[in-house]
Amino acid sequence: MRCLAPLLLAVFALACAAEPADVSTTGPVSDCFGCACGPDLPCGEGLECISNVCSLIEETGDELPPSACGWNPIESWYDCGFQGADPGGEFPRECPAGLTADTPCPAALPFEGCCEDAGDVWYCQDGMVVATSC
Repeated sequence: MRCLAPLLLAVFALACAAEPADVSTTGPVSDCFGCACGPDLPCGEGLECISNVCSLIEETGDELPPSACGWNPIESWYDCGFQGADPGGEFPRECPAGLTADTPCPAALPFEGCCEDAGDVWYCQDGMVVATSC
């Protein structure tokens, strides 16, 4: 979705690979988002093992609809498949009115983006408005 995503994922994967597993009274635990997991290597707190990869658990416990748009805490931008707003409050979840894809970015639309009521993600990249349907 974003041109920086592959680079950020590669850096994050290297950081995960460098983290040792936590050995507790129950055995080794994978404490890293994106790290390998399985029956003998469960994920740590706040993570769940999905397809042998530790993934974030949503705090509500509810399944997110595929059209959900919210704050991605790993990438620090709005993205599909998440919910909620920027916890720091710097980037509002609501989009400014009148956005049109492939037009110059208004000052109110940052690279970190926003969420439209319909669930779509809008953001500014290379000076142009980009819309992603969730």
